[in-house]
Amino acid sequence: MAFILVEGYVLFKYKYNILKNFTYPINLLYDFKLLSSDIRSSRFLDKTIRGHFKSVNSVAYSPDGKYLASGSWDNTVKIWEVKTGKLIRTFEGDFSSVAYSPDGRYLATYREPDFDTIENPIKIWEVKTGKLLRTLKGHSKGVHSIAYSPDGKYLAISNWENPVKIREVKTGKLIRTFEGYSILVAYSLDGKYLATESENTIKIWEVKTGKLVRTLTGHSDSVVSVAYSPDGKYLASGSWDNTVKIWEVKTGKSIRTLTGFSGWLSSLTSISYSPDGKYLAARCNIARVSHDSMLDDTVKKWDVGHPICTWEVATGKVIQTLTGHAGNINSVAYSPDGKYLASSSSDRQIKIWRVEQITCVGA
Repeated sequence: MAFILVEGYVLFKYKYNILKNFTYPINLLYDFKLLSSDIRSSRFLDKTIRGHFKSVNSVAYSPDGKYLASGSWDNTVKIWEVKTGKLIRTFEGDFSSVAYSPDGRYLATYREPDFDTIENPIKIWEVKTGKLLRTLKGHSKGVHSIAYSPDGKYLAISNWENPVKIREVKTGKLIRTFEGYSILVAYSLDGKYLATESENTIKIWEVKTGKLVRTLTGHSDSVVSVAYSPDGKYLASGSWDNTVKIWEVKTGKSIRTLTGFSGWLSSLTSISYSPDGKYLAARCNIARVSHDSMLDDTVKKWDVGHPICTWEVATGKVIQTLTGHAGNINSVAYSPDGKYLASSSSDRQIKIWRVEQITCVGA
């Protein structure tokens, strides 16, 4: 006789000999493990927002924290009132991702590349009226990421088949082109520098001159996300090597490596600093494989989930994993006051978590 145990509870028992013809233990273990994890995370869940009909690709808070913009593969961008979850406005077009201007008056929308993408322009919208103000063309194969300059006057644009560009928002004029290709781009808080990725490295550029200032090396696989700390002194990078590294921007020195994934296969593709710079949140799609000697030799059990990991930057400690989404996590974003974390997923949902409680509880 053998038992299935999850989080210290006996879920059911079975006779060993039935497993010879039992081909689906994976689903049972998967469902019960997620159930117990979801129960723990549910105490931090503030609300779930539904309304998109396809995967929600990105989320962005307005600077005042009252609204949340979401971009989806259903070709819409929606604005939600955070307090109530009420839909305020829908923008329709061929786009899937969104970014707020620093003053909150405008939205930039764009479509990330897919197999059908030939060219999709960036569109600038007035939030209050929903009016389309400007269309920025000239980005073949779609746009991977964009970043507003801190003063809101410029947009940095990345694409894997074209060099990174900076364009003036008001006129659409091309201001500068940087050498090489990148799928990521991030402005420093003073607007003087731009961070891009190049395979396993991060490059820091001087915006005014286009000069390469520094190359950060240390990841062993592709870099898939970057984010500056609120004070601009540090840069966080997530990689397919299953680590998040914290870099001192001035020296290029790696000062901390955040893991928490020993023995795990993960994909870290979205990073967000808390406004005080003390915490980092990242998507971490996880699959761990372990062999169970009680089971048939051809059967392995999988512990699979779609969690969001939060780290304390100073110690590198994982303080919480949040589960509840039924699909890949595409984007995470802290609210401007640092009390909430928004996440979007391929399950077509947006979730808002009370992370202030997490940092207090240290769960």
